[in-house]
Amino acid sequence: MFVIVRGGVKVQIPENDYQKTINRLRANDFFGEMSLLTGQPRTATVIAEEETEVIQIKKTALRPLFEANPELMKAICDIIEERRALLVSREEDPEDLDEMDGGVLRSLRKFFGFR
Repeated sequence: MFVIVRGGVKVQIPENDYQKTINRLRANDFFGEMSLLTGQPRTATVIAEEETEVIQIKKTALRPLFEANPELMKAICDIIEERRALLVSREEDPEDLDEMDGGVLRSLRKFFGFR
């Protein structure tokens, strides 16, 4: 997972023969959370649009934060669900969203070893 310190990136998904930009992120936004937090393969490509500085956050750094603050896990889970819905609405079969509906928090807890 990466947090943007400065700069900006575009989030793209493949569509037909080109990469379609579906979002732009700036300082204090983050990306890569879906793969980090659920262990699932990435679903989009992120490309810097200008010189960009990021901070990398690894799974081992997040576990103690989630243990101390379960609401943080829920807040990030909500963002993941919003982003997955955006990806599904633009790229995938709507049944893929049904598979994730209500399951993101469960996936996070399982991935990090929480009950």
